[in-house]
Amino acid sequence: MLIRFALLTPELDYAERPASASYRAVPQLLIDDLRRLHDRLKGIYGRMHVQAFKRASLFAALDWLESDAPTPTVSLNHWSAAQCIAEDWRRSAHRLLEQLDRSGETVQEKRQQDRLLYAIRQAGAGGVGLRDLYRNLNFSAKQARTLASDLMRSS
Repeated sequence: MLIRFALLTPELDYAERPASASYRAVPQLLIDDLRRLHDRLKGIYGRMHVQAFKRASLFAALDWLESDAPTPTVSLNHWSAAQCIAEDWRRSAHRLLEQLDRSGETVQEKRQQDRLLYAIRQAGAGGVGLRDLYRNLNFSAKQARTLASDLMRSS
């Protein structure tokens, strides 16, 4: 979520770039290559690779405006600079999470999740209803639903 707060402002003399007069379909080879790159980077960087690629594209576009090249091209320098920014944002997000965790809420939530998970495991293959779980654990229905939902998403 923090990445959404990195604001960029347009240049002072900003004007909309005109749209292309004719439609040009994106070549399937380009789509396939970008999908492979996305999947590869996702395994390494989580979601930060998307932000890094956006920054690298922005750097390429800025360089392109100052050149006579026919199209913007992301260079290794663009990618390296963008990767550094994304990595800095990732570290910053981790620092914030660490500071937020000091409040004790996260510790309490983890304990509640552990209790719920233990109760589910104790029920065995027959399972247990959510109503029985939250009554036995003294949770509210809403709290139990939220905890169960979080556990399902994390598995």
